[in-house]
Amino acid sequence: MKKIMRKRGRIWYGRIRLNPTDREIEKSLKTSDKEIAQKKLNDWARQIEREHEGLAIPAKIRQAAQLPLGSHLDFYLGEKSREWTSTKNYELTEDRLKLLMRECGWKTLRDFDRLSFTQWRGRQRNRSPKTLNNFLTAVRGFSSWLYANGLIEENPFKEVRPLKMKGQTFERKALSADEISRLLETVKDPMRRAVYITALYTGLRRAEIEAVEYGDLHLDAKAPYIHARASTTKNGKDAMIALHPAVVDAILTIGKNNPSQTDRIFDVPAMKVFRADLKKAGIAYKDERGNKTDFHALRTTCCTQMLATGISPRIVQAHMRHSEIKLTTKNYTDVSQLPTTAAVNSLPDFAPHTVHPNATNAGIGSPAVSGKCEGETSISVNNGGLKVTPRPVAGHGGKWRRERDSNPRYHC
Repeated sequence: MKKIMRKRGRIWYGRIRLNPTDREIEKSLKTSDKEIAQKKLNDWARQIEREHEGLAIPAKIRQAAQLPLGSHLDFYLGEKSREWTSTKNYELTEDRLKLLMRECGWKTLRDFDRLSFTQWRGRQRNRSPKTLNNFLTAVRGFSSWLYANGLIEENPFKEVRPLKMKGQTFERKALSADEISRLLETVKDPMRRAVYITALYTGLRRAEIEAVEYGDLHLDAKAPYIHARASTTKNGKDAMIALHPAVVDAILTIGKNNPSQTDRIFDVPAMKVFRADLKKAGIAYKDERGNKTDFHALRTTCCTQMLATGISPRIVQAHMRHSEIKLTTKNYTDVSQLPTTAAVNSLPDFAPHTVHPNATNAGIGSPAVSGKCEGETSISVNNGGLKVTPRPVAGHGGKWRRERDSNPRYHC
């Protein structure tokens, strides 16, 4: 069904309904001449019928294809800015999509296809599978929005599979107490020093440190803390991060005069600057086992040092904001920095041990023997700090006597 009608002055409008159950479609024919209006209405009806039968590209898609892709991206981000609560997620999505537009040569929707993306992904050598999958997630969201709004005929990225994740290809090395001291003594720049101290004591991630504003600081509180806003944290939750006095002092050295509440505090150095600081402090970026000391290793250092000082793992988990204790005690703990030797040596003597007088000849320790000669009640053996009292000489039989008599260590 189709008809023309006058509306709003002398301009003719057309109405079309393909099926009795369909909603009527109305639009201006942009003419005051009835004959011209009737012709436009017929052409419009014919176009709609062809689109309905799949014989023509819908006009909306044709019009959308003529617009720059950047215009569609602006509409998409504008809509999502009201839906997404995370500012960081919004910024990352915008940066990733604009990078893809540049490097894949996407200028209009005609260029926006799966082949160009998979070819771009195949050329990447310095980006991890996880990072490339994040790019795929961003472009899928944009593509789904275009398809849902009828701007493209099909979603070209629906069938693109993410890359298989092999897990982290390297372990992170936590800094020792000596290495921490050398790094902080080497770095003279107050800003970089404050960034490193904050990362070491709070365990905040790089992006979380960058996002800290003056309004997030609460240095005058009874227990000073940083309010990590949900929009800046990885898990999207608010967190109150307790501050060590060293962090408070470091922040005060870089404070601005009359800053606004939204001014950012830290200027986090680039990775090449951080590596240069490590080198100057005599700290290897990669050790002989292949473990690396990147910026995120400062978070690993925070967790490891807290556990090494005997703090309860549950408290460390809360400070690190880990969802599971396994992340605290395994993923973020460098066991090489834990005082395992001291812990073993601190164990009590659970039971007395009898050490054979010839233990030295057998390669077991270096017992220093002192005591009384035959006929006295006992001897005392000091083996590596453990005091052991063997049974009296007379109770060991002739074999033990012969071994003792042949060893000058036991002669008075």
